[in-house]
Amino acid sequence: MRSKKPYKDAINKEEAITQMVENSGTRYDPDLVKIFISIIKGKNNDTR
Repeated sequence: MRSKKPYKDAINKEEAITQMVENSGTRYDPDLVKIFISIIKGKNNDTR
């Protein structure tokens, strides 16, 4: 999402987060979305 590709431009961090949240539970695993978003936002939260 965040890398430019020959067929598609990269998106910014907030757009990537929005897409992950909107597709959580269908395209992406909800537990992994939570973890990944915490990493992207620079938080060091334990999600267990």
